[in-house]
Amino acid sequence: MFKPIPGNSCFTVSLSQDFRDVNGYPVNITKIGDGRVEIEIYGTYVKVCPKWLSLISHFEIYLPESSFSKLLKVNFVQADVRIFNPTSSQLPIFSVPTIIKHDGKIFRVIPNHSRYAISSSGTLIEVDTKQEVKILFPGEDTKSRESSYPNVFIYDPDKSRYRYVYIHRLVGMAWIKNPADCFVLKPLLNHKDGNKLNFKASNLEWCSFQENSLHAYSSGLRNDNIHCKVRDFNTNKVYEFHSKSQAAEFMGISKQMLNNSNLYLRKGKLINDKYEFRVKDDAEPWFYDGKKKKVKHGRYLVEVVDKQDNKIQFHDTRDFIKHFGIWNISNIRNLIEVAKIKYPEHKFSFIDNYQLVPIQAHEIKTGKILETKTIVEMTDLTGVSKHKIRRALRSSNKWSYSGFVFRYKTEKSWESDIVNMDIQRAIPLEATNLITGEKIIYNSLRSAQKALNVDSRFLQKRLGKEEVVYNGWRFISLHDVM
Repeated sequence: MFKPIPGNSCFTVSLSQDFRDVNGYPVNITKIGDGRVEIEIYGTYVKVCPKWLSLISHFEIYLPESSFSKLLKVNFVQADVRIFNPTSSQLPIFSVPTIIKHDGKIFRVIPNHSRYAISSSGTLIEVDTKQEVKILFPGEDTKSRESSYPNVFIYDPDKSRYRYVYIHRLVGMAWIKNPADCFVLKPLLNHKDGNKLNFKASNLEWCSFQENSLHAYSSGLRNDNIHCKVRDFNTNKVYEFHSKSQAAEFMGISKQMLNNSNLYLRKGKLINDKYEFRVKDDAEPWFYDGKKKKVKHGRYLVEVVDKQDNKIQFHDTRDFIKHFGIWNISNIRNLIEVAKIKYPEHKFSFIDNYQLVPIQAHEIKTGKILETKTIVEMTDLTGVSKHKIRRALRSSNKWSYSGFVFRYKTEKSWESDIVNMDIQRAIPLEATNLITGEKIIYNSLRSAQKALNVDSRFLQKRLGKEEVVYNGWRFISLHDVM
């Protein structure tokens, strides 16, 4: 993606440091001896690093009373991709804060969201209009219901779209210096008093995963956690955590995925192609301890002992089938039985790496609860495709398909805040610009989201019940009209 260069009206630049003119045609910017480029910024020709210039442009850093001297105060540091997920793996920081005084308060421009400024107490305003941005507290909005942290829906230049962002992270980026001088060693913000609703700068501190987990445990904020450990395949280092939630965040996956899936129970399966997971009391040796190469992984581990008592392990049944030449048999039990007949001098056995948890379906209309052992059986019972059931199982148990809500078996109550996924992409709607009066008809939520930078989940939750005013537009569902 090419973005305009702040202070320059002639060129755009991409993260790969390719330059184009404003009409989209490639241009060559001459580099001088040390690799820098000479370019005009805010009326002055300057020599700058092209990488720095591409990042300044990518994050759309336009500061109040902009000048090149102000841009020079912007540096870039590495960030943990599991937490921040930056497109460039880096985040901007200000060597000197950019201050805005408004309504008797002091605000600081947020380095990675420079359209906005925030006070030390967490009041967020738009830099250009000084309009205050509403904070969404847990339970007030679709996204807020899924999180226990207050958040805001703002423009993110790194993703080039509007999205939900935790308010405490914005306070941290603007007001708190990271003692690690980057966001890799200490990528998390800890609430000192344990109150997630207290996002004042004085209550926040940058910390590591283990520091954050230890604080929650030692302060009594969590006493129901499952202690666990994670091994990094690349470094052989083992990390300990006081909760699955912290371990999941460290590995870059959702807690829901770690709780619901059996991916970490499969021998040889690395989470995110890097991590092994165990509960702390699991004394079983790490699978990759002493191994330098990754192995293929599947549901079944087949073990073969030949007549010389040599043991061979197959982590993928396809390798086993190819090795012993047993074709056209898919069932693992039948496969083993045929192998025993064909090779009587060998001993064959297999281990099922999956810990199967029953699947439940709640029929919304009747209240009936269905239960099966597998997704395939649930598909046969409900008529909902395997793909949709898998998606529903990863959705925090809030998505419905064909009148059914799905989850892994638990004693908890069923969610009442359900999103009907059958109409997600099929709601035609009319959008009216509140300033110009312009009206546009969209065939789906997705097309409106793409064109107007709106959150389709927000609209989906409300359309059909009322008209929605959002991000400068009024939306009305045409589902019953067209």
